[in-house]
Amino acid sequence: MIPLPLPYLRLALAAAALSAAAAAGWTLEHWRLGAKVARMERDAEQAARQASETARENERLGRMARDRSLDDAHRRLTTAHAAARSADDVAGQLRQHIAQLAAEYQAGGRPAPLGSGVAAGPAVMVHADVLGWLATYGREAAAAAQAAHDAAIQCGIEYGIARGIRRGEVKP
Repeated sequence: MIPLPLPYLRLALAAAALSAAAAAGWTLEHWRLGAKVARMERDAEQAARQASETARENERLGRMARDRSLDDAHRRLTTAHAAARSADDVAGQLRQHIAQLAAEYQAGGRPAPLGSGVAAGPAVMVHADVLGWLATYGREAAAAAQAAHDAAIQCGIEYGIARGIRRGEVKP
């Protein structure tokens, strides 16, 4: 090896020390950045896990709200059917009573007079038929109105559920 003069030796030692310090600094910076990236990855995984849990909870709450609204609609439908059956029973009893009255008056040989003195036998039966038709059409109109009302309520419930899920506001 060639002996170096003292100033060059100092310069070589300074360069070696400077390169060692730079390498140590780069290594430390690499470790620091690696730890920062690992922390950011953990934070991102935790945020994704939290978002997934929130989405599952919103979906569960939405299902519960839909089930409640379907149960409510089923209860309303059952009540409407019971009311329709009751109206049918009353209409049938009325028809039987009118037919019985008409038969009694005709059996006596004299038809029942109406207020103007007109025979009531055929008129009572026509009146019973008209009442029956009105009852039938009334039931159909009531059923259609009830179905439209229930559909409107269901639509509003579903819209509210969808808006609440989107905003995360659905409560059980």
